[in-house]
Amino acid sequence: GHNSNCGLVHFLGVVEAEDSALVQVLKKQGAIPFVKTNIPQSLINFDCSNSIYGQTLNPHNHKKTPGGSSGGDGALIAGGGALLAVGTDVLGSIRIPSSFCGICGLRPSGDRLR
Repeated sequence: GHNSNCGLVHFLGVVEAEDSALVQVLKKQGAIPFVKTNIPQSLINFDCSNSIYGQTLNPHNHKKTPGGSSGGDGALIAGGGALLAVGTDVLGSIRIPSSFCGICGLRPSGDRLR
C-alpha cells in the first residue's frame, strides 16, 4: 500500500495496508505504477487544488486550471510525463481535465478491468 490522503490533511502520512484492487489488477497485468498525481480535496471540485500539494497548473497555460477532479492526471499526460493514467469519473472527473488539457479521456463502464 501507499499514502492515500485524498487531498485531506487529516489522512497525511496514513499508509494503506495493501494496494487497491485496481492497482493489484494493473500490476498483475504487467503495469508499473510510478507516480500519484494531485486531486482536489475530497475529489469534490472542478479545479485541482488541496492544502497538501497546492494548485495544479494546466501545462499549456499556467494561468488556467487542468480541471478536476483528475486534474493531476490530465496535467501529467498533457505535459508529457506519462502515456496514460487511471482516474475516476462520476460527474466529469476524467472528461473535464481531458477537455481542459487537450487530451483524450476514456470513461469505461464499471468493473471494466478484471
